[in-house]
This record gives sequence, structure tokens and C-alpha cells, in this order.
Amino acid sequence: MSDTENVVEIGELRLARVKQGYLRMREGCQHKQVELDDTGEVVTCMTCKVQVSAYWALSMLTTYWGDNMLKVKRAQEAAKEERGAVLHLTAAKRVEAAWRSRTMVPGCPHCNRGIFPEDGFGGSLIQRRFETGLRERERADSIAQGLPVVAKLLPRKTVKRTTPANAKPRSKVKPRPLWANAPAWAEWLTGDVKGRWTWHQIEPFEVSNEYQSGSMHEFAGTTLAPADGVGIKEKRPRGETA
Repeated sequence: MSDTENVVEIGELRLARVKQGYLRMREGCQHKQVELDDTGEVVTCMTCKVQVSAYWALSMLTTYWGDNMLKVKRAQEAAKEERGAVLHLTAAKRVEAAWRSRTMVPGCPHCNRGIFPEDGFGGSLIQRRFETGLRERERADSIAQGLPVVAKLLPRKTVKRTTPANAKPRSKVKPRPLWANAPAWAEWLTGDVKGRWTWHQIEPFEVSNEYQSGSMHEFAGTTLAPADGVGIKEKRPRGETA
């Protein structure tokens, strides 16, 4: 049977303290802050200025290293469990915890009103693709009108928007972006199957019906989705300059 305990491994270095039949006395300064003198090869406590043995310093290093490694391991395990939790389950747990409170209720992130269990939360459903497209279109409209980007509009709710006095009438059919309005750095223009146009600095590639370049890009506007369901990618004409 091994007579060692508190084994600590630091890379290829392996430290193991031999079991003692008595408890080490801990009185006075614990020498937790030490200074290593490379010239004299001595270890001095920075608190009480007493020279301590190399064994003391190595023993202290072994003890505190092992304790901190246990803390790191626990933190990694907790982070792994957190990452493994599904996002919608986490949201459901937060809502349930809020409803269990006697003084608080969960709030709507869009209208900031409270939601009670009897309000039928989760009783109606909407297609994910429709809601995603609705949010993108509302954000694009706000940017095009020079309005601040606000939270998404609630389905089946009529929200009255104020129109600036100098606002131009909007056309039902939006024109596609023109190279004359392109940024100076833009060399490519793409339009995906949702009618979303983007300027790109380098040639983009189509990934899951969207164009991605991994470099500088900028939103160029939205139009009606193409009838044939095929995206568009074109390079800046040679005669066009910013």
C-alpha cells in the first residue's frame, strides 16, 4: 500500500507528501508570502523576514496548488453543466422561478409588462421563420427611415408610428441597391433568398441560403424575395467607382 497522499502533478513534475503520524504545529507566521533569493539560494518570508527551509516552501506550494486545482476543476465542471443545458430549458426555469416568487412576476422583454400564469403564456405559437423574418424587416425599415431600432412589434398588435414631416413616401416595390451608392471598399454585392442585400469587401460564398465572406461587410437594404428562390451575387462593374 502506498504511504503517500496529497499527490500533486505539475506537468512532468510529481510531488507526494509522506504521511505523518502527528499534526504539524501551526503557530505564529504561516509564511504564506516568500521570496526566493537566486544568489544565496535561500527562501525568506516576506512578512516576518525569517529564513524558511526549502522543504517548507515546497510543502506550502504543494498544499496551495492542490487546493487551487480543486477549485479550478469544480469551476470547469460547473461551466460544462451550464453549457450542456439547453437554452429553452434555461429560459423555462427562469420563468418558473419568477412565478414562484411572492413579490415578482416575469416581464415581457418587448413591452416590459408583467406576465401572470393565467395570461396563457405559451398557449399560442408562431412559425420561427416568420418571426425571424418579421424582426429583420422591422429593423431594416427602422434604419431606412432614420428611426431608432426598437424592440420587435408584437404580432396581432397595431402600433402607431410617428412619421417625420420631411419623410418621403415609400414605394411598395423597393429597388435593389445601386453600385453608385456602394461603399468605396465594397467589391461584391449579394442578395439572398429573403431579399436581404449586403455589400462585401471580398468574394462571399453561399452557406445555408446566406452569403458570408468572413470579412468587412455592410447591410445594403431589402427588396422582395426573388420569385425563383435563387440568390444573387455580382462583382463591382469595372466602370463603377465609389
